[in-house]
Amino acid sequence: MGATGPVAPIVERRQELGISQHELARLAGVHYQTVHRMEIGTQVPTWETRQKLRQVLGLPEERYITVQQRNEIFMELDRPIWCVINQNRRILTALHADLDDVYQDLALCAIRAIDRYDPTKSSASVKTFAMKNVEVHIKRSFAYFRCRGLSGAAARNLESGVVVSLDFMLEAGLQFAV
Repeated sequence: MGATGPVAPIVERRQELGISQHELARLAGVHYQTVHRMEIGTQVPTWETRQKLRQVLGLPEERYITVQQRNEIFMELDRPIWCVINQNRRILTALHADLDDVYQDLALCAIRAIDRYDPTKSSASVKTFAMKNVEVHIKRSFAYFRCRGLSGAAARNLESGVVVSLDFMLEAGLQFAV
């Protein structure tokens, strides 16, 4: 088999530098098996893992979209991101969330999604891919607040905003695994 596609430059560079698989894994903060399986072609690591490996090896970030293209795409997502915020305004208000902070968080999520976009693995457009990531991210954020507000000592010190926000989240149709 052997490494192909986005992992081939990583393998080639590791070999050029004479770094062992174990050493690369240690330097990148990933498990040895990830590097080994990548090199024999039985696993393609996530984009994030590949970036860690590339950084250690001095390779440029893996991209399908240039920085300029990413910035142009992101500018077109400004309004849709605000629409997601407005659709969830009631919950965000109950959480006492600063909407500008929420926007920054979702904008960063969109930028990262654009950077991770791989047209060979997604039939969606890059804009759709980024917005799906934004929508999942905001729902995960609600779940995070729910879990953090109802565990340990925090459960004894719940502010009314957190309690109300849970009601709003449930009314909004969000479902959480228990």
